Amino acid sequence: MLNWNQVVNAPANDDFGSAILLTGSQGGVSGRNHNATKENNEPNHAGSPGGRSVWFRWTAPATGDAVLDTFGSTFDTVLAVYTGNSMNGLALVQANDDAVALDLDNDGTNDT
Repeated sequence: MLNWNQVVNAPANDDFGSAILLTGSQGGVSGRNHNATKENNEPNHAGSPGGRSVWFRWTAPATGDAVLDTFGSTFDTVLAVYTGNSMNGLALVQANDDAVALDLDNDGTNDT
């Protein structure tokens, strides 16, 4: 079987202001970071200077724990969670490079 995919443009959620909205208490989404960029004033996620990021926006529908992961990715990922409405106003909640998942508790700590 032959598969191909010509990637010309950056993903739609390449910029913080164009984050893809996630809804509900659970779900999954696929995407790519081919041709994605790093914006001016973008933080180093999990301490990694990196060079590509994509953005998602999610507001938990209820209080309680939340788990986020990048299981199934075909490359080494970095995952970070922030609060804030602008790149300059981001406050880190949790971040990790190489953890199995981010387990966000009500107290904002990561139990993994």
